[in-house]
Amino acid sequence: MNIKSIIVSSIMTLAAFSALSDARAAAVITIDQVGSDVIATGSGTINLTDLPIIGEDSESANVSKEGGASTILALGGMGSTKGSLTSLVAGPSSFGNPSGLYFASSASGDHFGILEGRPGAQLILPSNYVSGTALSDTTIWDNMTLAGLGFTDGAYVWTWGTGVNADSLTLEIGAVPEPSTWAMMILGFCGLGFMAYRHRHADSLSAFATA
Repeated sequence: MNIKSIIVSSIMTLAAFSALSDARAAAVITIDQVGSDVIATGSGTINLTDLPIIGEDSESANVSKEGGASTILALGGMGSTKGSLTSLVAGPSSFGNPSGLYFASSASGDHFGILEGRPGAQLILPSNYVSGTALSDTTIWDNMTLAGLGFTDGAYVWTWGTGVNADSLTLEIGAVPEPSTWAMMILGFCGLGFMAYRHRHADSLSAFATA
C-alpha cells in the first residue's frame, strides 16, 4: 500500500469514528473499576416522545438478577427510591449475569438505569421525569470488582423512537475505547506508516545514487 492509500484510508476511518462520536447516545452510563471500587456514572437526556411511561419503579441503587430472568441496573438514590418505567426499548438481552442482589455503598443524583429482560428492556427514570431533562448520577460499590458484580465488559446500546424522536442509551462497561482514543491510535499508525515509507524511499534513492 502506498502512502496516498494509507492517508486516504486513514481519513475515511477517522471520518467514520467521528460520525460514531456524533451519533453517541444522548444518555450514557459508564461503569469502571477504579482501584478497589466499582464506580458508575450516568448523564445525558432521554427523549420520551415515542417512549411513554407505563409503570412505576421502586429500587435502591443496585445491580441484581430479578426473577431469574431480568437484570436490573439502578443508579442514583439510596433507600427505596421511587421512579418510572418506560415502555420496551430495543437492544441487547443482557449486559452481564449478577448472581444476586448488590446494593451500592453510596449513590447520588437522579434515579436512572436499565431493566433488561424479555422480550425487551425498560428504562428506569426519575419519578415524573420530563422528556429532555438532564440526568446525572454517580453510584459506587466499595471493595467490589466488575466481575464480582456480574458485569461483562463491552458497549451496550438500546434504541427507541423514529425520525427526529429517535434516541438511545449506551451502557459502557470496563475498558471501552472512546472514538477519540481510536482516532489517536489511527493517527499513530499513520505516522508509523509514513516513517516506513520515507525510510524505504530514502533507501531507494540511495541505491539509485550508488548504482
